Amino acid sequence: MAIVNALSLSETDVQDALNTANVGDTVMLPAGTSPIWTSGVEIPNNKKLKIEGQGIDTTIIVSDTANPTIQFHFTPSEVLTIGFDLRRNRSQAIEASGKDWRVHHNKFNSANSSYTIQGVRAFGLDQGHPTGLVDHCIFNDTRVLVIGDADLMANSIWAEPLGLGTNNAVFVEDCEFYATALQNAIDSNYGGRYVFRYNYLEDMYIEAHAVQGESRASRSWEIYGNVLHYGALGVWTPFFLRGGTGVVFNNTLTGGWTNPKILLNSRRSTQSFPVCLQCDGTSLWDGNEPSEGGYACRDQPGRSTDEWEWTTENPYPPQELDPVYAWNNKLNGVDVLMQEHNPGPIPHVVENRDYYNNTMKSGYTPYVYPHPLQGEEEMANIQEVVTGLDKIRDYVDSVRNRITTIKATTFPALDSQLTNSKILENKDIKRSIQQIQAWNAGTPTADQQKLIDDYDAILIWRDELRTGISGVQTALDTEDVF
Repeated sequence: MAIVNALSLSETDVQDALNTANVGDTVMLPAGTSPIWTSGVEIPNNKKLKIEGQGIDTTIIVSDTANPTIQFHFTPSEVLTIGFDLRRNRSQAIEASGKDWRVHHNKFNSANSSYTIQGVRAFGLDQGHPTGLVDHCIFNDTRVLVIGDADLMANSIWAEPLGLGTNNAVFVEDCEFYATALQNAIDSNYGGRYVFRYNYLEDMYIEAHAVQGESRASRSWEIYGNVLHYGALGVWTPFFLRGGTGVVFNNTLTGGWTNPKILLNSRRSTQSFPVCLQCDGTSLWDGNEPSEGGYACRDQPGRSTDEWEWTTENPYPPQELDPVYAWNNKLNGVDVLMQEHNPGPIPHVVENRDYYNNTMKSGYTPYVYPHPLQGEEEMANIQEVVTGLDKIRDYVDSVRNRITTIKATTFPALDSQLTNSKILENKDIKRSIQQIQAWNAGTPTADQQKLIDDYDAILIWRDELRTGISGVQTALDTEDVF
């Protein structure tokens, strides 16, 4: 495995380096800001390569092309440590198809917040649904889009087993998403499957699309361990899931959410589209149970595997009922619940049939975290957690030391600091806590378990301090100590 240095950041020089490199090589991009790219580059099919920059603020590619800036198909390649400055509406920085690719430690910036730009578009081609990992990236007014099949009907994907808890999906983990105009952080359609976990979102929401013409909806989604912050934009909802099925759990909402719901929506309950028509009992696409207004609508939330693969000769297979489950999603300690959004005259997405609140999905186990494609970076994750725990430990110790010197009127404020500590709002520490919770949800290694135990001990210290503060305050209330 060799390093092939691109002569410059021009499209021509980068493509020449990709063509020259052999399987397993790293194409190294220099520092600097590129001239404006107008066509993009492509890793040759079946050539596994790594494209690496000098850092997200050091190697910057400026792109104004309708094509993907970087694309690779049928190759488990990597793209990392590059900053992308994207200037074309409805463009994508990276388009990936095939299996076991990885896009990590990049930054994706949109030049115009009114644009819809994919930082990463995962696209299903001849090898079936894409599988890969997007991790440790920063998305500014950009998003991830998962397209299960270039054949928009995606019938083969809908005939496959559901496969929650496996690696047969696009994974997005340990990323940050920021918006200055309303948009989603991730979306999917045409049989798309994604796992979206342990990410931080600010003024963005999570979405999955529905049947809306001669096409199939999102297949599945697993959404957990994320922090969604409501900031200045007034995002209307944190979750908007319109097709397929999955699980939503252990997510934390912060800020002033006015509609803190997990919204499930069957779009055809109230709208008609070409070919598939409206789900009202008149379309052959749907289940059309008696007196149910067309239920079950094709690919609606809570529906899963087709009984057979839909073909021109044998269309309209019945679908398995596989409800959506949500549990332990919180805003200020209060449950965030699912409900149907914009139902028709006869509701199609019904609680305790098509979805269940505050109920874990029986038999479900999340896929191992971190994703195995992160490889050697596991030790870096452990070190990051150690650093975060040290910061928390130092803070708790500082509170302990202040107890002996502080006056009575300050104790309530001190208790409030322990309860709503700003130290826990620190982004690095939030990520450390998310990492610990993820390890704890699976089968932790010995090193991971030690850090889990350390964190549990810190929580015990905090509670002991809170108890001590309360006791001292009571004594101060009953005796004139000072």
